[in-house]
Amino acid sequence: MVEGMGRDKISDLTTNVIRGDLVEYTQGQCSLWNIPTREAPLPPTLDVDEMRWRSGYHHLPVYEGKPVLLVPKAIARYSSTYDHQKYYRKVVLEYLQAYPFGKGRLVDG
Repeated sequence: MVEGMGRDKISDLTTNVIRGDLVEYTQGQCSLWNIPTREAPLPPTLDVDEMRWRSGYHHLPVYEGKPVLLVPKAIARYSSTYDHQKYYRKVVLEYLQAYPFGKGRLVDG
């Protein structure tokens, strides 16, 4: 629960870290389903063996001039399991309702 770290930023960060794995997955699916690919530049991928970011070209499908990365259905979801608003509504709010100030002693005094 860091201010300014919403769903989109977490998704972007995750994609940046696993981009190399997504490249491998995409290439495997393209090979399996005979999807045409061509060499295309991508933002840096994390080389986990050397813990370095590496820029480069990869054989990927291209749509409207942009490389496409496929994502396994098992990890693709609109809303993440973690949701600060859901946490507030379900955990914090229910706790506060169960232990109102003065009865549950939420504050020292």
